[in-house]
Amino acid sequence: MTRFPSFIISLAVAALAAGCTQNETAGQLDAGTSSQDGGGDAAVMPPTAACEGDPMLCLSGTMTMKGFTATYQTGKVELYRVFPNGAVKPVDSHIIAKDGKFAFSSLPAWSHYYLRGVVRIGDATTGASVTTMRGRFTVPIGASNPGFDLTVIPVQLEILETIVGTDRKLQFASAHVYDPATGHDLTDATVSFQGTASPTPLPYVANSSGAKSYFVLFSPAVAATPPYTFTTSHAALGAMPLTWSVASETSTFGAALTAPMEGATVPANQALDVTWPTQAAADYTLVELFAKQGTAFTSKYTSSASIASDVTKETIPATSVATPGSYLLNVDLGQALCQLGTSQGCAYLVHPATANLTVQ
Repeated sequence: MTRFPSFIISLAVAALAAGCTQNETAGQLDAGTSSQDGGGDAAVMPPTAACEGDPMLCLSGTMTMKGFTATYQTGKVELYRVFPNGAVKPVDSHIIAKDGKFAFSSLPAWSHYYLRGVVRIGDATTGASVTTMRGRFTVPIGASNPGFDLTVIPVQLEILETIVGTDRKLQFASAHVYDPATGHDLTDATVSFQGTASPTPLPYVANSSGAKSYFVLFSPAVAATPPYTFTTSHAALGAMPLTWSVASETSTFGAALTAPMEGATVPANQALDVTWPTQAAADYTLVELFAKQGTAFTSKYTSSASIASDVTKETIPATSVATPGSYLLNVDLGQALCQLGTSQGCAYLVHPATANLTVQ
């Protein structure tokens, strides 16, 4: 079996970074209608927010800022039932109350909830919006309740690892750095990543999603050893370099395909159903299809959004398999751990399942 090239895995999955780490423009901080304030005017901040009904079915907390000299003027918290990537929409969104609190009540049982906070610093014309992501969370809330407060810090950090069997490799490291006084991107900071054999400088470049960040794509992917840390230096951040930690994920499962299987022949110009076994521990799934010509791979299809762990089928449209030839199917089952425990960023661990196909 031909294994999926690690550089393509990293490029495909790196789209996750674009979904949660970019500053939002002035018009995007629209909290929408808040069920917390009874569905009234979205611009009205309620005085406080609290759980209603069973507290074990509620995710509530306080939004704070740490490391900023600025304060936020307004903000919202979004709730997701799958790690947000691509066209994923929140299942609910609340304006942050005047006392900084938020609450999502009467939630269905689920083990992959994520909270995304967005705060607005400055005015609608010259200001900036900064996001923070935290999760995964399980409802009903158990005895190991980690707390659900959200903290906005002047960095947003991500690492991506892949694992096939016991072969675990680091694919990329990415950082956004923000001015504590304005919330705008700092594009001239000095950033490095620690976790490989020697510290790796992160230049400010276009990352795999096409947006800019302090970014390094390890090509080839490298074996890395936690703990993973980022160091940032800039006059706006203070006289001394700052060190931030990102906790890596623990591998809890493997990935497999149900159909089509390795070596299968599938008809051209016909929609292709892709299925995989249920994997309750996966936070998201992405399906990708590539046309192969020698050692070159051309993307033909990528899931438009993260797929939740209770979904085990994706249909690739006929237009993506219109041309006869050799193809590579990839199903990425991923874990995403964001700002839990001592971690100050998001760690992704992807389990790829692959199949070489012939289209005719």
